[in-house]
Amino acid sequence: MKSFFDPSVCESPILSLNVEETKKAYHVTLLAPGLNKKDISVFFSGKKVTITNKKQTSEHPSREPEHTFSTFTKSFTTLHKIDQKRTRLTYKNNIITVKLMK
Repeated sequence: MKSFFDPSVCESPILSLNVEETKKAYHVTLLAPGLNKKDISVFFSGKKVTITNKKQTSEHPSREPEHTFSTFTKSFTTLHKIDQKRTRLTYKNNIITVKLMK
């Protein structure tokens, strides 16, 4: 069992975040190993974009059950209004890619 003070207990699953802007869209990439696309959500509030993940796992070794819960939230404000209906999210090879159309 890991100690509460072990740094890996509190680590965010996000290792890096990059935002690139083109004339038509913002391209957001996040290096996030071990996550599932179904656990990732994108929310909008005006020009604010929030990307979240909630992951819970349960392992039952022979002695004690171990439960792991990880979450992250990354938010940023864009200069342009985002077309929510044309937003695309992909997750491949531990990389989350979000295409936010202006």
